[in-house]
Amino acid sequence: MGNICRSPALEAVMKHLIHQKGLEEKIDVDSCALIPYFQGSNPDPQIIVAAEKRGIRIEGKATVFQPSFFDEYDYIFGVDNQLVEMLKSLADSKKKASKVHLVTQFSQQYPNQEIQDPYCGGEDGFERTMDVAMDACIGILKELVL
Repeated sequence: MGNICRSPALEAVMKHLIHQKGLEEKIDVDSCALIPYFQGSNPDPQIIVAAEKRGIRIEGKATVFQPSFFDEYDYIFGVDNQLVEMLKSLADSKKKASKVHLVTQFSQQYPNQEIQDPYCGGEDGFERTMDVAMDACIGILKELVL
């Protein structure tokens, strides 16, 4: 929702996997918030540490979703069902709304599960977020791209 934990983690994991496969010229990835509360903020230091343990670097600043993204991207992923519905409600057509998916739709270990806010996950919340992000991104690439 705020673009400082789950979304930047997913963006970083996807970029990492895309780089490993040499697909940078074919796939563009970005992450954003639905509320501007953290706009311009860095990712949470705890998610950065959890990513670094996996050799993944999280960078960037929080930005906010723009309706033009429906025209710019083939797929738009939300981290939980509430955000998926919010994203769909921003679409001005059924075709655009059909681009919105739960990010774990193609996950092997966590199929169609929401990615819980890591702040609500106790000590392991950020580690679990990274585990789910990795599995979700592998599934997306396997199902939609490769």
